[in-house]
Amino acid sequence: MDSIPLEITVKSACILKTVNFFNRRRIYIVVSLIDSNSISKQKTNVDFHNGSKPCWWFKMKFHVEESKMHANSCMLVFQVRCSKALGDKDIGYLYIPVRELFEGVRGGENARDVAYTVTTSSGKPKGILYLKYQFGENFMGRSVENEIIRVPLPPSAPPLEGFRAGNPSLAPSAPPYEGELEAM
Repeated sequence: MDSIPLEITVKSACILKTVNFFNRRRIYIVVSLIDSNSISKQKTNVDFHNGSKPCWWFKMKFHVEESKMHANSCMLVFQVRCSKALGDKDIGYLYIPVRELFEGVRGGENARDVAYTVTTSSGKPKGILYLKYQFGENFMGRSVENEIIRVPLPPSAPPLEGFRAGNPSLAPSAPPYEGELEAM
């Protein structure tokens, strides 16, 4: 099975309300790639300095099976958490189907910046998460724009051997300008 490399940069977030007025928030993100039979997790560093507007610029790389992505059975789960001395607390969640990300870059651009709303488990908006993602070069190199498409030439076409070798006599010539026609 072919796997597609997916690189995600968790850039920053803007969390709406503070959990505790006395302590500055220490927020981090746990990103999980869930498909039909496996889970892979990675997490950002804890931002100790920016409170409810954390900034990470943390890069993560996942490998997605192409068949599962096209079947829409892969999902990225972003879990926004707050680090505390007595145990970490969940702030909110974000669920993104990988197929949605893939369809977002079909237009030829390789990397894309996006912003998604983080919600609580009850569905209330909790903030915004800013991401950048791109699919790997190995996969994007197979796009139609970069492929060499070989079309069989009709039998009446002139031979291309001399043209490829740089023979100017076989190169197509441009039609004359209107001024050149009058001079002829």
